[in-house]
Amino acid sequence: KLPNELDIPGRHLAMVGISPVIDKELLNTVGTNVAVNAAIRVYVPYPGRYLEMGMTANDANTGEPVSFILTLDNKGKESLSVAPEISIFDASNVNKETLYFSSKEILSQERLELRKFLDTARYNPGNYKAVASVDYGAIAKAEAVFRIGNLSITIVNYTNSFYIDKLQEFKILVSSGWNNNIDGVSATVFMKNGSNEITRFDTTATSLIPWEEKVISGYFDTSLFGEGVYDANIDVRYYGKEQGQSTSEQVKVQFIKPKSMLCSI
Repeated sequence: KLPNELDIPGRHLAMVGISPVIDKELLNTVGTNVAVNAAIRVYVPYPGRYLEMGMTANDANTGEPVSFILTLDNKGKESLSVAPEISIFDASNVNKETLYFSSKEILSQERLELRKFLDTARYNPGNYKAVASVDYGAIAKAEAVFRIGNLSITIVNYTNSFYIDKLQEFKILVSSGWNNNIDGVSATVFMKNGSNEITRFDTTATSLIPWEEKVISGYFDTSLFGEGVYDANIDVRYYGKEQGQSTSEQVKVQFIKPKSMLCSI
């Protein structure tokens, strides 16, 4: 038995089940009891005007377009005339520009999907936020974050302390800033005492998928060092779309006696 009408707007769910009736008076009966359930979903429109909006955005590299997909669901009983817009904000919440759609009509219970492209030629690499809004008598909003990348790798962290012993592992955490695969990621580490180079060594090589973080590592002889803080230069090399790039960072590394505490990533 189902009601003739539903007064509360929104989604409603009812389960209808069917199962056999077992005759308990029968003896020596072996069988299975199978029940089947089906869902009945009913949506009750909101009175007057009511719009739900969602948005997605993809990551891209500098110079490549970012695609925005807007979904607009008219959940009310009235038709709507809408002209959405999307405002682009950088990591400092500065409004870079606004993208505008032409006016569209959405009938009651109708859903529209709209697409808009952002030209990133004038944008710097970094994190961005898009805010879509539409005035249909009330204001509906939706947000999406996206990244604009370039062929770059950032040194996020590294092993900064070692026991003075023999071979020790030097770990480097690197992060991709590109929306494509990066190949041949490896590093050479130079250990110095002032201007004098004490040792140098290479790390393992790896590849990174878009925006991935990964650890590369190499081994060196720590018995060459006395207790104290030394300079080190980390030189990372990598390739993307047949382009070779490198990034370097000057860091400090501490060498301590075995009784001291070791701090590493």
